[in-house]
Amino acid sequence: GKAAGELEAARELTTKLEQRTKAVTDKAKDLPDGQRPRVFYEIQYEPLMTAGPGTFIDNLIHLAGGVNIASDAAAKYPVYNLEMLIERNPEVIIISFWHGSIAASVEAVKSRKRWQIIDAVKNNRVYGINADLVSRPGPRIVDGIEEMARFIHPDLFKE
Repeated sequence: GKAAGELEAARELTTKLEQRTKAVTDKAKDLPDGQRPRVFYEIQYEPLMTAGPGTFIDNLIHLAGGVNIASDAAAKYPVYNLEMLIERNPEVIIISFWHGSIAASVEAVKSRKRWQIIDAVKNNRVYGINADLVSRPGPRIVDGIEEMARFIHPDLFKE
């Protein structure tokens, strides 16, 4: 803001973004473990890759009130196989995408062979998120946190 001569506007924007983030984290921070759904965040399908411990996505899932099923992985971006995914049985699956249709991507996930036994698929809790909202820190990350919170806790976070 200072370089552009918009210091006050930058301060106002920062305050609004902090308030929106706090609104999510205040609701989610005290949830007991039993109320934090198991979440699988799919970065890519072939090979099946997710975000592990210490990653930006891992932190977002936690802030939004979920438990990242890969938070105990040995790698920051572990490759999963179907058996591991079925064993962890996520209650919510969030897929990231850069281009194309969210609906088509979500339907493709739901129709994958043997995925129908996973709780998230059985209970229609598969969601797509624009990777641009959650892939790098910046003002849009607040939109990403809010969207993830709505996916993970639709009862707590309404539109």
